[in-house]
Formats: sequence, C-alpha cells, structure tokens
Amino acid sequence: PKFTTSGSWGNTVKVKYPNGWSVRYSHLDSVENIKKGDHLLAGADIGGVGNTGTTFGPTGVHLDVTVYDKDGSKVSAKEAAAFIGLVSHS
Repeated sequence: PKFTTSGSWGNTVKVKYPNGWSVRYSHLDSVENIKKGDHLLAGADIGGVGNTGTTFGPTGVHLDVTVYDKDGSKVSAKEAAAFIGLVSHS
C-alpha cells in the first residue's frame, strides 16, 4: 500500500492487488501503521472512515473508493463492485 495526504482527497491509501488493479481509499480519518511495499492480508484494517480533504454535505463522515485497472485507468462502477465483491462477476 501507499499512504498519501492529498489536498482534496485527504488521507489516502492506495492498495495494489496481484492482478495489477489498485484501489484508492480516500478521506480516511486515521491510517493504520502501513507503508509502501507492505503486504496486507484480506480484511486487514487500513484506516478509519473520516472527513479529511474536501467533502460536501452534512454527513461528517465520507469514504471514496476508486478502482483502477492494471494500466491505471478508472474502471466502471459495475466492474469495481464485482472486483471488491459487492456483486457477482457474471
């Protein structure tokens, strides 16, 4: 994983998966003690949902998850949902 603090995205962790895809988790309130090159197990804590960076609305808590393919291009919401296990791959 790679941790950054990026203006509008706030505290961000980007995790690269064995298939070359990566997932960016942004607006985290806290980030676990991880550093670039660490290997994470499935289900590992990477940080806490928060309100860092630029967020809108009265919720006070925000999480942005963006999935990229192996070429660094954003994938569609349907592909992303299938990749992170929210829907079936069919």
